[in-house]
Amino acid sequence: MRLSLHARTEIALAFALLLGSCGQAQFRSEFSDSEKDEIGDIAGDVCADMIGEDDTIRNLKSRLDDVESRLRM
Repeated sequence: MRLSLHARTEIALAFALLLGSCGQAQFRSEFSDSEKDEIGDIAGDVCADMIGEDDTIRNLKSRLDDVESRLRM
C-alpha cells in the first residue's frame, strides 16, 4: 500500500509534533500547588465581586447608550 504525498506529509508533521512535546514535563507546571490555590482564591474573589456589580455595569451601559444617542452614534 502506497501513501500519497499529502498523507506522508501529515504523518511526518504529526510525528514531529509528538516528538516536540516529549521531555518537557517538568516545565508544564509554572506554579506550585500553594500558588495555584492562591490564584484560584483570587479568581473566585474577583468573580464574586463582578456578580455583585451587575447593577453598576447596567448603569454604566445605560449611561453610555444615552451619550451615544446624544452624539448620534
